[in-house]
Amino acid sequence: MAYILLFCTAEEAKPLVPEVMNIDEKEDYWQPYFLAETREGPAEGEQLREHLAEGEEDFANDFLGASIEECGAFELEQQEGNDMMDENKIVLLDARSAREKTVLFCYHVRARHAYLLPKDEKGDIWYAFRVHYTKVFSLANFFPPCGDADENWGVIIHRKEELTGEDGIFDLDRATELCAQGEGYVPGIEDLDDDDSNALSSNLTTSQVAFLYFTGRQSIYDYVMVNRRPFLAFAIPRSYRWSIRSFLPERQTNSHWTYEIDRLGRREDAFEEAMAAGERSLGLAQ
Repeated sequence: MAYILLFCTAEEAKPLVPEVMNIDEKEDYWQPYFLAETREGPAEGEQLREHLAEGEEDFANDFLGASIEECGAFELEQQEGNDMMDENKIVLLDARSAREKTVLFCYHVRARHAYLLPKDEKGDIWYAFRVHYTKVFSLANFFPPCGDADENWGVIIHRKEELTGEDGIFDLDRATELCAQGEGYVPGIEDLDDDDSNALSSNLTTSQVAFLYFTGRQSIYDYVMVNRRPFLAFAIPRSYRWSIRSFLPERQTNSHWTYEIDRLGRREDAFEEAMAAGERSLGLAQ
């Protein structure tokens, strides 16, 4: 599971940070986090912290009073090259969090996906939802790479104001119910051409990765899956490449090679190029 970047923007919310970060993995609302501490980010070769001791409040924090946009800019910078981070998502603990254990879950919609937003919105914007911290996992699943925007955003984003109570809390339970009833489709999505309507499922994140698993020349997958090539290829969001092994039999993951296909987009030869590079790296090129 990918990690969401967590920010503490109010001094009084500090005691809640360990509680949010240390949710038991057995809970169905478990969501792993990286903690944003300094604006410079971690030192080279180090990783953002993912755990705090119970009651620990003396962590570094350069984000007191920071806005959603400031925190978001840091996330967009840190997600580049961090394969474990859930891209375009942040969670903020603010003064309200200290009182009621709610947080702000924020998602960044890029300008090229403005066609999925309400009219007149241009994209390149952070959408913020206030929910109890135990609901972050469920809400995050309505956004790529887990959720299909064209099937959910008609409720989650287009009806966000309607589903937000006078207390400012987003009614996630009602939103989930509406999406389950098929009301989540973005208005007018059926009028888009295939390239537009498929854009989020194939190209929403900043980059994709082709995973090439060497299965051996005698593997049945050579013939069935990849046209006699000794590889299986998967296009997945970059932030999930660290966990892809869990979806494949162990015998197929002993030897693997990863090839970045940044900026190749939906080019038809992207997989062919990736597989060719993988073959060269394993000395299999003809």
